[in-house]
Amino acid sequence: MLVDERAAVREPSAAAPGRPRWWTPRTRKFVLLLHVVSAVGRLDLNLAMPTLGITGMTTTDPRTQHAVYLVRRNPSG
Repeated sequence: MLVDERAAVREPSAAAPGRPRWWTPRTRKFVLLLHVVSAVGRLDLNLAMPTLGITGMTTTDPRTQHAVYLVRRNPSG
């Protein structure tokens, strides 16, 4: 079976036929970067909160318990 190689290869910045290009390649890369950074930050927060909770529940040091309580109450600062 013969495959037309030109049909399978498209330029990365080429829009689908009949569809307008809304963003330039530079803007698209910037938006993708913002998306990845925010997703990784959110994932980090979702992993840190249970870890802090377990630390606060298992420690016997009152200062550590208080610090965990303060961070979990207001994680943004």
